[in-house]
Amino acid sequence: MTEIIDYYYSAVKLQGILKVAFGSLTAVIPILLVMYYYKYRFYQGFMIALVALGTHLLISGRVSYEGADKMNSDMREYFQTDANGFATEATGMIEQNINHIQNHLIVFGVLLLAGIALVVLFRKGRSLVFGLGVGLVLMGLAGVIFDLVAITDATRYLDAIQALME
Repeated sequence: MTEIIDYYYSAVKLQGILKVAFGSLTAVIPILLVMYYYKYRFYQGFMIALVALGTHLLISGRVSYEGADKMNSDMREYFQTDANGFATEATGMIEQNINHIQNHLIVFGVLLLAGIALVVLFRKGRSLVFGLGVGLVLMGLAGVIFDLVAITDATRYLDAIQALME
C-alpha cells in the first residue's frame, strides 16, 4: 500500500513541477513579446491574460510541490500505525481534494468559454480584447488539462484506498 501512497504524492509533486514550469513560461514570454512588439495592442492584451493566469499556476504549483513531500511522509506513517483509520481519513481527504479540483476545473472552464467568446466577438476590431481572449483560451485550456489529470490521479488513489478498506 505504501507504493500507492508514493505513486500518488509523486504524481502530485510532478504536477506541481509542471505547473511551475508552465506558469513561469507564460508569465515571462508575453512580457518579452510586449517588450519587442510594444506598439501592438494584441500582445498587450495577450500579456494581461497570460501573466495573471500564469502567476496563478506558478503559485498553485509551488504549493502542491512543497506540500507533497510532507503529506507523503505523514500518510506513510499514519498507514503504518493504523491502516483502518488511515483508509477512513484518507478517503475523506481525497474526496475533499477531488471536490476542490472540480471547482477549479469549473473556473478554468468558464475562463476558456469567456476567452472563446472574446475571440469570436472581437476578432475584427479591438485587438487588445482579442489578445486578452486568446490568452484566456490558452490558459483556460492548460488549466482544464492540468485539472483533468489531477482528477484522474486522485480518483485512482481513492479507488485503491477503497479497495484496501474492503
